[in-house]
Amino acid sequence: GIKSWGDWWIREGLVQFLPNTFLRKAFGNNEYLSNIIKDYESALACDKGDPLHGASFRHPQELSLGPLREKAGVVMHMLERKIGAEAFQKVLIKAFKHTDDRQQESG
Repeated sequence: GIKSWGDWWIREGLVQFLPNTFLRKAFGNNEYLSNIIKDYESALACDKGDPLHGASFRHPQELSLGPLREKAGVVMHMLERKIGAEAFQKVLIKAFKHTDDRQQESG
């Protein structure tokens, strides 16, 4: 489950990021880039300046989360672009494995 602000934004960022990754594989880079541009524009249009790290909030539910969901997805795309698709994929695989290991230990 979600135990921290970091858990929330990473999860929501992946929810926004993964469908576009599928589009890239299924329909090519042009469709992917078109959706990314729409995501960026949407995130900018509804951004109220709330930080993703949530330092001044006790829990994500205290905020209007729609704009932060958009922003979280955009940050995921930015991270992929910054470190490269292959490196980002390795990070995701490692993160999912770590999450799976934690769940097996607790369950």
